[in-house]
Amino acid sequence: MAKHYDFLGRPLRNTSPDAGVRFMLDDALGRPFWRKDARGTVTTFAYDTAGRPT
Repeated sequence: MAKHYDFLGRPLRNTSPDAGVRFMLDDALGRPFWRKDARGTVTTFAYDTAGRPT
């Protein structure tokens, strides 16, 4: 498995022989914001003002 990180040490891309390539982005607070799996499925995450997932 190969992992690639941004300059803050947050994961950006994971490459696995089984799962393929997965991309990910976190928001400024380090919470999951956007994910894309090897099939091209995009998942976005949103939070309310208290930081709870919506």
